[in-house]
Amino acid sequence: MPAWLTRQRWLLLVATAFSLYLAVLLVTAFRSQEQLRDATEARLLTDNQQLAIVLGDFLSDQRMFVLNLADSHEIETFLTNKALGMSMRYGLNANLYAIEESFRRKLSQKVVLGTQVYNRILYFDETGELLVDTTPGTKPPTPPALAPESGPELTIDGEHGRIVAATSVDYRGQPGGTLMTVANLALLSRYLNSSAQDLGMRQLIIDDSGRELTTRGKPVLGGVASPPLAALPPNRLTRLESMAGLSASELSKHYDLVLRVPIAGAPIALVTILPTSALYGHITSRRFLYFATAVPFVLVLTAFWYDRMRQRTERLEADVRESNRNREELRHHNDALKAEIERRETLERQLRESQERYRTYIEHAPEGIFVADATRRFIDANPAACTMVGFTREELVSMTITDLAPRGLAEEHAKLFKAVQRNGPREIEMRLRRKDDAEIIVHLRAVALPDGIVLGFCLDITARKRAEEQIHTLAYFDPLTGLPNRRLLMDRLRQAMVGSGRERSYGALFMLDLDHFKDLNDTQGHDVGDQLLTEVATRLTACVRRDDTVARVGGDEFLVVAKRLGPDQSTAAVQAELIAEKVHQALGKPYALIEGRLAHYSNASIGVALFHGQEVTIEVLLKQADVALYQAKNAGRDTIRFFNPEMQATIDARAAMEAALRDAIRRRELQLYYQPQVNRDGRITGAEALLRWLPPSLEPIPPDRFIPVAEETGLILPIGAWALAQGCARLAGWQKEPATADLTLSLNVSARQFHQPDFVAQVWGQIKRFEIDPAKLKLELTESALIDRVDEMIERLHRLKGLGVGISLDDFGTGYSSLSYLKRLPLDEIKIDQSFVRDITHDQNDAAIVRAILAMSRSLGLDVIAEGVETQEQRAFLLRHGCEHYQGYLFGRPGPIEDFPAPLAGHGVQPAEIFTN
Repeated sequence: MPAWLTRQRWLLLVATAFSLYLAVLLVTAFRSQEQLRDATEARLLTDNQQLAIVLGDFLSDQRMFVLNLADSHEIETFLTNKALGMSMRYGLNANLYAIEESFRRKLSQKVVLGTQVYNRILYFDETGELLVDTTPGTKPPTPPALAPESGPELTIDGEHGRIVAATSVDYRGQPGGTLMTVANLALLSRYLNSSAQDLGMRQLIIDDSGRELTTRGKPVLGGVASPPLAALPPNRLTRLESMAGLSASELSKHYDLVLRVPIAGAPIALVTILPTSALYGHITSRRFLYFATAVPFVLVLTAFWYDRMRQRTERLEADVRESNRNREELRHHNDALKAEIERRETLERQLRESQERYRTYIEHAPEGIFVADATRRFIDANPAACTMVGFTREELVSMTITDLAPRGLAEEHAKLFKAVQRNGPREIEMRLRRKDDAEIIVHLRAVALPDGIVLGFCLDITARKRAEEQIHTLAYFDPLTGLPNRRLLMDRLRQAMVGSGRERSYGALFMLDLDHFKDLNDTQGHDVGDQLLTEVATRLTACVRRDDTVARVGGDEFLVVAKRLGPDQSTAAVQAELIAEKVHQALGKPYALIEGRLAHYSNASIGVALFHGQEVTIEVLLKQADVALYQAKNAGRDTIRFFNPEMQATIDARAAMEAALRDAIRRRELQLYYQPQVNRDGRITGAEALLRWLPPSLEPIPPDRFIPVAEETGLILPIGAWALAQGCARLAGWQKEPATADLTLSLNVSARQFHQPDFVAQVWGQIKRFEIDPAKLKLELTESALIDRVDEMIERLHRLKGLGVGISLDDFGTGYSSLSYLKRLPLDEIKIDQSFVRDITHDQNDAAIVRAILAMSRSLGLDVIAEGVETQEQRAFLLRHGCEHYQGYLFGRPGPIEDFPAPLAGHGVQPAEIFTN
């Protein structure tokens, strides 16, 4: 046996080998148990996902079932007969009975797991009236408001324990009502695992608020919603004790694990809760494995400790023997040490005297003087230095130079200290931390002294620096949000464009505008508006990258410059869209602006313009982003739009049209044309005044081109006032002639003109000015002018009626006609739009619509005039069905007053007189 292999070392080797063998076995067992745990969790997740798919298919079947019912032959037959004018008495009731019988058969046929799926089927007409109900006698659910072409809508009504599926019924492009099915929500519990409760697990279905909808057996949540359950990460087994809001709940007392699996097609999820023993009961405890794994290591450590202690004991015995031999030498060393102590005491006394003289020199110095030794520890500081940093001298001498460094600058201060020791004097501006944690800026002059000592002279320049920073901030940053202002933005945008060309990558300029921000300012005050702007700035900064720029350029307008979006335009467009969507979603979240009140919701319209190098100037790029923002607002706000050249061309054309229209008003190029209106005998009863634009050197410009521009720019207001005055002047001329005294004149009024608060006063002022009979003046309004603020508009119409002015509803049937408010309007006349008259002789739908309008008008006591009558066949059809008044090319085209029938020309005033007066 080798000499080094003693008995103790032999035992140590054996123990080590046995421990390693045992450790390998335990590690293998541990890995096997971990794999078994993973397989058990995977099986639980798979079972729940399969069950969630089955539940999703069940809900999808609800949608398909109601959609198939909406396409049933019985409903189509009913809607066809109804469109043909069949009454409830002579056929429609029979159709409804057939629909109800068909529904009842469908109810009995739909059975799942031995239970009838649907409890009730209802059919409402387009006004919301209940037509068919398979379970009459109980209060029906309210039908939802569905878009005409939207798909089936599924609602989980947890309060009433039912599943409601609804879809709109479409009949030849027209709404035919709403169809609804009602199923018992408890049906979903039949799909849940009946044996799960026996195994210690519970399965339940919750909605997106965490409320328990259904379960098998006794309720788990006791009727109380648990939002933390709804916020659990999907498809991931989670421990209850790790989730805030669940660790202290009743669930955590009986269960340890929870799994939430979303169910497709509805805002609900399948939740499984179970104790650890139910999932891992057959698996060896991890604590046991950890303990068993630690045993071999403890044995090895014990063996090593024993050998180590034996070696230390042997060394200690050798040291004691050596100490006894060297006792005499220690006595001599003690004598030498006493002599050295006396020498050092003398030196210390001399040093104290030197320090006293040195302190006298520096105590009255106006600058702060710090002295640090080679270890960077302060050894002295004068009163000015103590005042500067707020520490006493006693506190400073227990500190190092890095203790005065602000957070994150300690390493920089240490490097500066080494540089002064190595390279000599330095002069620099730096930051120091005061005792109250405030930061100051000092001008430091540091010099190196012998023995590694560094002497520093400091002057506090914080006030000067802050003044400079304030000047810089006021010049380049927005004082409310702290974001860069327009000046700094222009500089950074210029740098971004230069860098884009150098790096051959695209960038993007985003222009954002808060929708309806003025309403918030007007209703809640500017302080609340400022809070919203500050919060928007915070969210914008959090959405973009660190090297991107967010700026506020005024009001509620923000700009974002994003760089390095990609080497080609398509990639950059995708990246820009992702950034815009992220910003859009962030700004769409609620804002808590006023404590104790509901959250405020605000949206933003975003325009995006890409740039590559300096292909365009900054001014052009800003205009492109502004154009894209304009398009986003025109698209309904709360949306994102990219700039494109076609849009720019359209806006340029519109701007040119606006400028030309302003010149036309100034040059008196607008003129009223008159189209006669006749009765059933062909006698002229009046005329409609139509606006025309007649440039002297160009072709006439159609009204459908310039009137929308006038509406958008507000030019319709002076044009409308001129047309009202011109029409009243024409009526005054007609009333002076016996042949034309009974004629009426219809004037078109735009929605914007009608919404003016003083519109009634304007009308009355022109009536008094020209001394006309108000009964001969008829104002034509479209439906779009009346649907906004209905009650206010009806009150304004009554005031006009009080003046004696006639009211006509123009283009009836082409807007949002509603009988519920039509009967409230004080109308005298309805005008059938020419789109219905044009094909009246060969289109049965148009013919049916015209007959319905005529019948409705007779029942409401309203006159009817048909527009666009161009043929004798059209006139004959209208006359046969009771229409007494007509207007169209068959009786005369619109023209100037000089081309009107001779007795009707009358006298008026020139346009120049109206505009000047």
